[in-house]
This record gives sequence, C-alpha cells and structure tokens, in this order.
Amino acid sequence: VGFGINGMTLFYDAVVTELSCNGFTQTNFSLYYSLANLSAIFSFPFFGVYYTKRIHRMKQMFFALSLITFSTYIGYSFSYRLWHFYALSIVRGIVSSGLATIPVTTVLNNWFVEKRNTVISVALMGSSFGTIFYTKISEYFIVTHGWRIAYFAAGLIEFLTLCLVVMTFSPTPSFCHAQPYGALPKKVEIKSGISVQHAIHMPMFWITGFSFFLGAVALMGIQQCFTTALQVEHGLSISVAGNAMGIHMLAICGGKYIMGALYDHFDHRVGLLYSSALAIFGILLLTKQTIGPA
Repeated sequence: VGFGINGMTLFYDAVVTELSCNGFTQTNFSLYYSLANLSAIFSFPFFGVYYTKRIHRMKQMFFALSLITFSTYIGYSFSYRLWHFYALSIVRGIVSSGLATIPVTTVLNNWFVEKRNTVISVALMGSSFGTIFYTKISEYFIVTHGWRIAYFAAGLIEFLTLCLVVMTFSPTPSFCHAQPYGALPKKVEIKSGISVQHAIHMPMFWITGFSFFLGAVALMGIQQCFTTALQVEHGLSISVAGNAMGIHMLAICGGKYIMGALYDHFDHRVGLLYSSALAIFGILLLTKQTIGPA
C-alpha cells in the first residue's frame, strides 16, 4: 500500500514525456495523486464504521478492495487521456482508506493493550519498506519496458502482497481463541472514552483535524514533488530520484519506530514536539538547498 501512497511520483516524468501531445504537463498530471487523496477523505468514515461494526467481514472486504486497486493499476497502464488517470485515481483513493491506516490500527488495537503504539509504529514501517521495494522495481520496468508495464507490475505485486495478508491475519484474538497482549482479566477491564457525537462538538477535535491538514500540506506536498523535481529541474536520472526516495523512506522507518516508543513511554506532547521540530528543521534544509548557491 505504501507504494500507492508514496511512490507514484516516480512515474510523472515518463508519463508526461510520452503523452505531452495529449496535453499532459507536470502540473495537470500530478493532480491525479491529489484526487486520490481527496476521494479517500470521504471514504475514511465509512470504512471506520464498517470495520468497527462488521469486523468478521474484514477479510472479505480487504480482498475486494485489493482487487479493485489492482484493476486501477491495469487501467493506468492502458490510459491515454488525463481524465482516464483522474477517474481511476478517484476510485483508487476511495478504496485505499480501507486498505491502509484504518485496518492496520483496528487489528492491532484489538490484538495489543501493552506496547500498542510501538507495535503500530512497527507495522506502519511496512509502507515505507514497501515504497523502497516498489520504487526500485518500478524504476527497472520504466527504464527497460516502459511506464505502462511498470504500472501493471507494481499493481500485481501489491495485489499478491495484499492477498498474502488476507490469508495470514486475524482481525481479533477471539478468532484464534486468544487474548490481546497485556489484557487485564475480564472482571477488572474498564472501558473508557467518548462517543463520536460528543467528540465532534469539542473544539480540540477540530483543532487536531486542522493541524493534520496543515501537516499534510507541508510534508506530503514536498514528498510528492521532490522526485519529479530531481529529474525535471535538476536533470538527474530516474535511478538517482529512486535512490533519494529510498533514503527518505528509510529515514521514515526509523522515525516511525522512535515515535511509537515515545508515545508508549512519555506523554504524547513529547512525541508531537519531537516530530514537529524535525519537520521544521527538514523543511528549512530543503529551502536552503533550493535558494542557496548552486
């Protein structure tokens, strides 16, 4: 799943170069990634409710969404017009929220009480490792067989990987006659929290959401542009751009683990301050490299 989130920009230059006669530019083609993210916003609440109420149907839904995602990659490989990419991205975005963060956090919240944040951070490292793996494969296929075959190959690998997940995971410990790790005896378990209806009337709920929005604009916007900038603006090869993405993903892997450990051992403010400080520092470094002397 990480490739679909992080690795699609590797295709920008190859697709635009071949289809420029059809009106493709770096700007209008990159919109296909934005449309995928935008459509995912509207499907997140649905999958959150669905997996909560129908946890026993998670595997069937997961497989169906995997098949739809694979179909969109096949569609990319046969596309010639901008609207083809836009329409397929909207579909891919709608189903992507049901394949990534929501099922991962749902399953691991069911399986772990102790060390929950650390375990979730380790699991989410998979998206970064997946990006590294898929990026190198896509780079190879783009160079040797063209971007159309590369789309198909990446989609096939993602589909087979997700099928393997479907065959091996269990949504809840009860399906395996087990107990969550670190669970208290049932007689002393205490459930706490607030309802969705209560949460949406709290100012902090909306402040948090707006903070996530600003963070995504600053960080994901940069992440989705820098590989293309390396190729188009700086004249570097697709191999160099792919390696840069790989190094970036390796750093994210380490950062995810550190964040999980911080959340498990300290107040959440420590993790937020740590990540925010590093993000600001990284953006300032990029700005220095952009506007500084060649």
